[in-house]
Amino acid sequence: MVPDKTYVVDLSNERAMSLTIEPRSNKPSTDSVPGCFVCLDPWTCSTNLTLTPGSKHKISFLCDDLTRLWINAEKNITCTDHRYCHRKSYSLQVPGYILQLPVQLHDFSWKLLVPKDSLSLALVPAQKLQQHTHERACNASFSYLLASAVPGQDLRFGFFCSGGSIEQIRVKQNISVTLRTFAPSFQQEASRQNLTVSFIPHFKEDGVFTVTPDRKSKVYLRTPNWDRGLPSLTSVSWNISVPHDQVACLTFLKERTGVVCQTGRAFMIIQEQRSHAEEIFSLEEEVLPKPSFRHHSFWVNISNCSPVSGKQLDLLFWVSLTPRTTDLTVIILTVVGGGALLLFALGLIICFVKKNKKKKISKGPAVGIYNGNINTQMPMQPKKFQKRRKDNDSHVYAVIDDTMVYGHLLQDSSGSFLQPEVATYQPFQGPMATATLPTPPPLQGPPTRKADHR
Repeated sequence: MVPDKTYVVDLSNERAMSLTIEPRSNKPSTDSVPGCFVCLDPWTCSTNLTLTPGSKHKISFLCDDLTRLWINAEKNITCTDHRYCHRKSYSLQVPGYILQLPVQLHDFSWKLLVPKDSLSLALVPAQKLQQHTHERACNASFSYLLASAVPGQDLRFGFFCSGGSIEQIRVKQNISVTLRTFAPSFQQEASRQNLTVSFIPHFKEDGVFTVTPDRKSKVYLRTPNWDRGLPSLTSVSWNISVPHDQVACLTFLKERTGVVCQTGRAFMIIQEQRSHAEEIFSLEEEVLPKPSFRHHSFWVNISNCSPVSGKQLDLLFWVSLTPRTTDLTVIILTVVGGGALLLFALGLIICFVKKNKKKKISKGPAVGIYNGNINTQMPMQPKKFQKRRKDNDSHVYAVIDDTMVYGHLLQDSSGSFLQPEVATYQPFQGPMATATLPTPPPLQGPPTRKADHR
């Protein structure tokens, strides 16, 4: 048998990628069926061929049934300096030189490696993803398998396919993203396999899913490692968005988790994102909440303890949306409350106006006489103050008679005014006449003897 066609696989620009063509593991070869061979040249053939990066390879096939072979490839995307990788993004797509081969692709894995405690990873699909569950299985020609690439950590986030409600998946540290095909029709659907990874600032949770539920169907979500249980001391969150015109119903599959903790605590937190109100449930002791309605976006966080062997933590829940309806009672109360507030404001305005009017009426006329001839110019401005003191009337003062102010106190019993005794002002008429002083009385003393001049 001579190869009839040669295919070029160009890995000259790749530095951390390997490609292997090998027999399918689910199709064992029998003695009656001849083997399938992959050849680098007409004379170097084998049933299993691995192509190394940095070179261009020409391959051919010696096989009657190429469906007995498949391709597995792996590529590393490594960040060693967080200052260089921060906010950088890469598109996770199967290269075209693999898609043109006559052998079906089985797995293409991207191993994403970041510096510990420095960076984390964010995966954003071109089309929103659906998590594979028993209640809603993926039926596309390919899915993404997300699993931890940290040595010693057994954490599988699950299978995800296009056509769901998951907009973003963030993971704490190293992760492996494997595109796995399930049908030859993947060749026609390859344009849908566009997943972008970005290096983002480090965060503490093992995984965070951003979810916007579909308005027409439920979105099913479950904890990682569904078959074996959430690993010890693992924390996962779901950021669930609720449109403003919708109400979300959160429902859990079972009443209790059945987890038994050896050390630590297993708990769940449901937090409203607008009010930050939290509901905390002990997954070891408490019953899970009954179906509840959420009017705003909310968080669901599940954190595991170190469970006793055989009592693992696994949770399945779903979210459905219904149109928001305004309660008639709420409308009536709002209208009544608004009317009462308006009436109260009008009452305050009327009272304020009446009070001001009363103040103006009660004041009456000012006591005093206005002298329009008085100069009111500012002092210390001699140039503007033209009149001399003898020419202006600023030194003339109006006199207010007491009877004008206290007249009601000067009336007698008959109603007539009591005239106070006051002196009458007389004009100056010159100096008064000199008055003769009275002669003081004579002094009383002993009689004086007259001298006799005779």
